[in-house]
Amino acid sequence: PSVSTDSNAATLQADVASPQPKETQSVSPNSEPDTSTGSPGEANPSQINVGLADQVQVQSAGTWARNGQPASTDAIIVLARRGIPLADHRSRPLTPDLVDKADVILVMEEAHRRSVCYLAPEHLPKVLLLAEPAGGHEDIDDPYGGPFEGYVDTEAQLETVIDAGLRRLLQQLGVAPPATDTAA
Repeated sequence: PSVSTDSNAATLQADVASPQPKETQSVSPNSEPDTSTGSPGEANPSQINVGLADQVQVQSAGTWARNGQPASTDAIIVLARRGIPLADHRSRPLTPDLVDKADVILVMEEAHRRSVCYLAPEHLPKVLLLAEPAGGHEDIDDPYGGPFEGYVDTEAQLETVIDAGLRRLLQQLGVAPPATDTAA
């Protein structure tokens, strides 16, 4: 996966890491495809769902990830229910270069923020908890290695904070939020 070097690109790095291999997602407004799913040129379904595929790019990396590891079976199942293919996804470690190129880095837990700070302390101001754009300050527990129900619970928490904070985050990045469907 590539990160845009276009000065108009807003890259969102979302760290969904745990003490186990950690994953991140990133979004940036440009025309480069997300290749983190292993499908070059195929837009990430989460971008399409909010109408941003032509404006943003999603990337994946992790604070403690080992390169090339597949997603857990439970994560694949839970996200497949939402139409998000994860079976071909492979992890990669978060690097100082990726942090440098990102405009915003989202993390699930304060521990993840600290990990990014140790990696690139000069970029701490652009590291946010996923809940912060929604006005929250709580951690979202990483379900990695836990029971299936933990993945379901985490998916619900993520949906809530992303739905509540997406507009504010996009505005912060200078990306026009998608039009809201006002039809009843």
